[in-house]
Amino acid sequence: MSCDHDPLYTKEFRQILTDSEVEVIQTRVGCPQQNGYAESFVSAIKRECIDHMIFFSEKSLRRAVEQYIDHFTTSVPRSAVAGDQLPRDR
Repeated sequence: MSCDHDPLYTKEFRQILTDSEVEVIQTRVGCPQQNGYAESFVSAIKRECIDHMIFFSEKSLRRAVEQYIDHFTTSVPRSAVAGDQLPRDR
């Protein structure tokens, strides 16, 4: 997993990943462009989905995120990244 220096990535969170045999690769300080795909996706899901909804349970949030991921990976061209290809076609 690639992550930046956001305080959300606590020692406890990193330990859970390590215990799950997930390799954590940390980007350099002050270089958010090193994780550009993730930054773009997080920005898009917040702007296009989460900011427009009110969730009353984790289940409803998970359902919305799953549906958005399906939409994001099958329907939305990301021309700034891949020359009008759909993400699934890369």
